[in-house]
Amino acid sequence: MLARWTPMLVVVLLTGLAHAGQISVDAGRGPVTIYVPASYTPGTPAPLLVLLHGYTATGAQVEAFVQMQPVTEQYGFLYCHPNGTKDNFNNWAWNGAGCCGAGIAGIDDVAYLRDLIFAIAGQLDVDDKRIFLMGHSNGGFMSHRMACESTDLIAGIASLAGVNWKNPATCTPSETIHVLQMHGTSDGVIPFNGNGNWPGAQQTVDDWRARNGCDATAEVLPAFDADASVSGSETTVERWADCDVGGSVELWTMVGSGHIPNVTAAWRTQVMDWFVDHPKPGDWVDLGGALAGASGEPSLSGVGALLGNDPMALTLSGALGSAPVAYVLGFTQLGAPFKGGTMVPFPDVILYGLVTDAVGGNSLQATWPPGLPSGFELYLQAWITDAAAAVGFAASNGLVATTP
Repeated sequence: MLARWTPMLVVVLLTGLAHAGQISVDAGRGPVTIYVPASYTPGTPAPLLVLLHGYTATGAQVEAFVQMQPVTEQYGFLYCHPNGTKDNFNNWAWNGAGCCGAGIAGIDDVAYLRDLIFAIAGQLDVDDKRIFLMGHSNGGFMSHRMACESTDLIAGIASLAGVNWKNPATCTPSETIHVLQMHGTSDGVIPFNGNGNWPGAQQTVDDWRARNGCDATAEVLPAFDADASVSGSETTVERWADCDVGGSVELWTMVGSGHIPNVTAAWRTQVMDWFVDHPKPGDWVDLGGALAGASGEPSLSGVGALLGNDPMALTLSGALGSAPVAYVLGFTQLGAPFKGGTMVPFPDVILYGLVTDAVGGNSLQATWPPGLPSGFELYLQAWITDAAAAVGFAASNGLVATTP
């Protein structure tokens, strides 16, 4: 759960709920309505979706276009659709990744959206693994800019008819991030194949694929009907897999769709399913508790997003070479004295029959089980037979892996 306050004064309107299911938050530009699902329970973090409008539109207008509020209610998401700022032509705009608006280059919309998210988290329990931005056109450009500059805060973005910076070197995210690009091939405003001002949809996802360390070859998934104005299942889905932990890339090519598609209920559901499936990675925390052997204290580390059916790996180093090793797994932390050291997990499962390599290393590959609830914890530790150790055993540090 987010618990940070911004340095600026964040004014929250404490006049009570506007009506059941809403609160108002002001992060410096006037009140923003936050829609709170009926399923929300104080103390239980909920995911957050922020929808960003296109150039000349407002938050209310883009909501009327995509109609995400009912489906965010269904999926249990907190939800809002703020306005940007007025440009020199009195049009609403965001200072996005190379588009749009006149005279707004000095407007820091990244700071504003971060402040807004923290203001929401100051009043409601926000799941810090599940904060997403979604934007149309100029709002899509702004979503990409947030992905470039706020990967510490947001898990992913979904952009409809908006792309990223023309120069990919302008985008330097500090972490991996999930990116969904949706674009019509008949878009006459932000062309699918790009132009002199903006990259195309394919170039945008190629750049994100490189940043996220994804495979070069995409997996093709079933097409579906995302635009009611185009007959049939016009939208193809490509997914780039095997990315670095915390990152993914998808391209939904809406064949024959224009800049403002007539999005379907299937599109809304599939977008929400994408958000649900793409949180930030789970946490691996070192609990200490190592017991030195002949080669010093063995070290255990883990990698993996800790999402259902995703790969994970444990890596042991610094142990005695060519020695038997057992991995101890527990659903609770024990922290009890054992063999001169500390048994960190309660030993619910013990994996025997493994041996370190010649330099004292070992790697265990596995798949994180599906269906585990958010916050599920698994405790892990390695114990190594080591005759030179004080009591014949050495132990690694303990770890706890937590499902996001």
